Amino acid sequence: MITIYHDELGKIFKEDIVDVDFDNAPLNSWIHVQNPTAENLERIAKVTGLSYDYLSSALDEEETAHVESDDDDDITYVVLDTPYLKDEESGVYATAPFFIVFNTNYFVTIANHNFELIDELFKK
Repeated sequence: MITIYHDELGKIFKEDIVDVDFDNAPLNSWIHVQNPTAENLERIAKVTGLSYDYLSSALDEEETAHVESDDDDDITYVVLDTPYLKDEESGVYATAPFFIVFNTNYFVTIANHNFELIDELFKK
């Protein structure tokens, strides 16, 4: 699922994108992708101008925490090892990568798991 958060006149709007063929997102918006497909990431790369190579690394469950910056392409890329509830019945947690990629115009987060922290942020 793709969710876009954007500001209009001081008010935050949330838009859930059902159709992967969305053509644009407002400048300075936050695009969050939950359980992305390669097609989702290709579309986001096209809409935002962010490199598909950076975005597609979100499909790698073994990606480790790190920060990269590319001044030529105006991209900052952050990967965090983030805890998630792996087994609700036993209460076992594991970690998985959480991706933050941004440039001057867009802030993109990508999660392959349901992170409670992200759910809490989106409730605000």
